[in-house]
Amino acid sequence: MRTISSLEKGLQLLEHIAHQGSVRIAETAKRFDMSNSSMSIFMNTLVASGLVYKDEMQKRYYISTGINKLAEAAEKHFSELIESLAREEMKELHQKFNENVMLAVISGTRSRYISRIQSNHLIQIVEDDMSYPLHATANGKVMLAFKDSEFVRKYMGAVEWKPFTSKTITNPKDLEKELERIRASGYAVNRGEYETNIMAIAAPIESPGGIVASLVVQYPTFRHDESELETYAPTLVSVTTRISRKLQLKV
Repeated sequence: MRTISSLEKGLQLLEHIAHQGSVRIAETAKRFDMSNSSMSIFMNTLVASGLVYKDEMQKRYYISTGINKLAEAAEKHFSELIESLAREEMKELHQKFNENVMLAVISGTRSRYISRIQSNHLIQIVEDDMSYPLHATANGKVMLAFKDSEFVRKYMGAVEWKPFTSKTITNPKDLEKELERIRASGYAVNRGEYETNIMAIAAPIESPGGIVASLVVQYPTFRHDESELETYAPTLVSVTTRISRKLQLKV
């Protein structure tokens, strides 16, 4: 595969600045085995692109807010791709179970629903909030389980361990045990951990780069027994595996 070495170098430099927080010309030139003058040209190009900001007083370079706009656009379009690839499978699950079927992604330290098919029952689960802490829902736990250890470590250090119900996980040790069970089984279950009367089961959707989303079937406790959740898992895992395969052909 042919590549443009200068573009590759520029992308590596951008990643380096992001990880370091801020950099200066001389130290960065040494890191990349380049002359100061060549590094200045690379930095000027990144500044001109709007992806890097130069502090003229301190002669330091920072990632600019332009990168946030780029990331937001990429996240939006990638979410649209996942949604389009999952649409038929979501309809299939809805027809089989006639309960809420939802597609979720990670947004910061929370899970966010990007698509939902509502059940046809007279009494339904209707939610205004579409964003939830990862450790308290099936969709969040299954995505957290398949994230890298550094992401999990940072999440555990940042999250507020408050109980939403009597079943909420409220400490890192119990969460790690739960994530181990999820990795072993390939799916996650919520037995009323965020809201007492709502249960759910979720399975991961993966791209070649790792976990990108989860598919969730949500149930009210008055309509389904807790023991039923485990019996739904093979169907859900089979469906998300198909979606993952389709996604891997697209990216």
